[in-house]
Amino acid sequence: MIKRKILFVAPYPPPYSGPETSAKLFLESNIHEYFNVVLFDTNFRKSNSDKGKLGLTAVKIFVKFIFGLIIRLVRYQPDIVYYYVTATKVGWLFKDIWLILVSKLFGKKVVIHMRAGHFDYNFSKMYSFQQRIIKKVCKYVDFGLAQSFSLMSQFEEILPVSKVGFVYNMINTDLFKPESGVKNQKEIFFMGHLTKAKGYNDILRAMPKVIEKHPNALFTFAGSKLKDERNVFNDYTNKEPLTNENSSIPLTKLLKNGYAKNYNYIGIIDEQKKIAQFNKSQLFVLPSFSEGFSMAVLEAMSMGKPVVTTPVGALKDIIANKENGYLVSPGNVDEIAKAIITLLDNPKVCDEISSTNRNTVVLNYSIQNVVHRYIEIFNKI
Repeated sequence: MIKRKILFVAPYPPPYSGPETSAKLFLESNIHEYFNVVLFDTNFRKSNSDKGKLGLTAVKIFVKFIFGLIIRLVRYQPDIVYYYVTATKVGWLFKDIWLILVSKLFGKKVVIHMRAGHFDYNFSKMYSFQQRIIKKVCKYVDFGLAQSFSLMSQFEEILPVSKVGFVYNMINTDLFKPESGVKNQKEIFFMGHLTKAKGYNDILRAMPKVIEKHPNALFTFAGSKLKDERNVFNDYTNKEPLTNENSSIPLTKLLKNGYAKNYNYIGIIDEQKKIAQFNKSQLFVLPSFSEGFSMAVLEAMSMGKPVVTTPVGALKDIIANKENGYLVSPGNVDEIAKAIITLLDNPKVCDEISSTNRNTVVLNYSIQNVVHRYIEIFNKI
C-alpha cells in the first residue's frame, strides 16, 4: 500500500522548548510506518530569547518561511500539511493564515495543531476586521487539533465542532524513566523560561517560606532568562491582566536576604542533563499563568516526580489534585509554599505520587499510544 505524504511544518530543536520537543518526538516515533513524513523546520531563530521579536529580521524570516513552504510543496507533493499554529495575533496574521492559504492554493489538506492555551483570549482582543480575516481563512482548514479535551474550546470562534479534535503530547517513556541512585529529598526543580508568566517570580517569593521549615531545601532552576514577556499577558484562569515584572527584582531581594545557598541556576540544559536533574530532584514545580500542554510537566511525571503546578491549559486535564501532585492558584505564593512544604514533609506521599505519575504516563502518553490517535485522525482527512 502506498503511504500518504505529510509535510510537517514545525520548529525542531535546538533550542529546546515545548513545541520543539513535541516535534522531535513526533518525528522519532513510528508514525513513519504509516505515513511518509517530511519536516519543514521553522526554527529560524536558534535562541528562545530571540523569539517573538519584530523588525527586519522578522520580515526576512517571513519571506524565508513562505518560499521554503512553496519549494517543499512542489518538491514533495504532500497529501497533508500538518502545522503547529501560534496563539498570538502577530503569529496568525503574518504567518499562520499564509501557510493555510498557500497550502490550499496547491490543493493540500491542512491540519493545524494549537500548542497553547490562550489563543481564544487573544482572539477576543483582536480588531473585528482581524477576526474576520482569520475566520475566513480557517474555512479552508480541514481539521484542528488541540492538546487536550479542555483546550478544544480554543477553536470555538474559528472552526466548527465537527472539524476539531485533540491529541495528547507524547513522551519517550523508555528514555524518561526513574532510575535508582542518590536523590536529594530536599531538591525542588523548575524548568522553563525564567519569567513571571511561568511562575518563576512566585517561586522566588515562596522560597523563604519553604526554607523556614526546611533550611536545607535547594531550588534548582533551568531555562532561559528573559527580560520581558512576549506571548503571555494575562492570568488565563481569570483573564486578569498580568503586570510584567523583571525577574531580577525578586531574585536580587532573595539573594540579599541570605538565601544564595538555596538557589541554584544551571542555565539551559540538554536532554541528558535534564534527565539527570529530574532523577536527583524530589519534586517538580511549574506555577504558570498560562500553558498549553506542558512538556516539562509530562517529563516530570514520566520520571516519577510529584508536580506542583496550576490548573491552566491541559494541566487541569492531566493533573488530579493530591493524586499527581498539587494544583495551586497562579500567583498565590502561600499556596505554592504550602504545597512544596507538604510534599517535603511527607516522603511516603511523594513515593505514592511517584508511582501514580509513572503509571499514568505509560498508560496514556507513551509514544505508541499517542501515535495510534494520530493515525486515526490523519486517515480521516
